[in-house]
Amino acid sequence: MPRTRRRLMGYCAACARPVRLGDYLMCSKGCGGRLCRSHGRCIARHSPNCPQRATAYTDSPQEAA
Repeated sequence: MPRTRRRLMGYCAACARPVRLGDYLMCSKGCGGRLCRSHGRCIARHSPNCPQRATAYTDSPQEAA
């Protein structure tokens, strides 16, 4: 029986490897990035760089210390 190829769904948002149907997780912050399911480091690498991450802004640099 011939082996069917799974459809390419895009590329990992952290490591740029191709991800196929069923091999990826979506970013938990809602940015729409696909992350390698098999590589836990991709999730950790993407989280601080995610465009939807929580950020805190201050009016003055002295208040941040």
